[in-house]
Amino acid sequence: PHPPSRAMSSPARIIDLSTWPRRGAFEYFRALDNPFFNITCPLDVSRLVPYCKMAGHPFSLAALYLSLRVANEYAPFRLRIEGEHVVAYDEVQGSRTVLVGDEQLAFTYIDYDPSFAVFRRRAERAQRVAQANPGEIDARVGQTDLIHYSVLPWISFTSVSHARSWRTGDSVPKITFGRYR
Repeated sequence: PHPPSRAMSSPARIIDLSTWPRRGAFEYFRALDNPFFNITCPLDVSRLVPYCKMAGHPFSLAALYLSLRVANEYAPFRLRIEGEHVVAYDEVQGSRTVLVGDEQLAFTYIDYDPSFAVFRRRAERAQRVAQANPGEIDARVGQTDLIHYSVLPWISFTSVSHARSWRTGDSVPKITFGRYR
């Protein structure tokens, strides 16, 4: 079962807080004005970059795919706070910002697939749809079985802060990749 008022595309279940080992930490942090953490870390991509060049894969899609694959393999990345519930999704999907048209922003949505080839086709199709509709922003408000991604390939940074909706209790993880070295 899941709370009735949210959009989703993946099956989910409500965590029983009375038996959940993380209940104490959840209740403590939930009561804070800003219960979210921002962690920035370097990733070693020294093997991924030459592989992508050799195989002809866009580095940004490979990094997105691998990150989403890890998120689907690591259960805490599939947890969301939804109203009074903690919900565990069976699978999470990707949402990526892309530049389209005259430097306009669009969101694309990519259903996860364990096959990189399938994932890449889906991502490229989503980008073509966004490019064909510049100026339209499909924010999928309420869909929480996502991880929000951004890529800033021009900037090598050590921290980033994301826009959030404090009113809705947004608990969707946000990941930004910068310029690699």
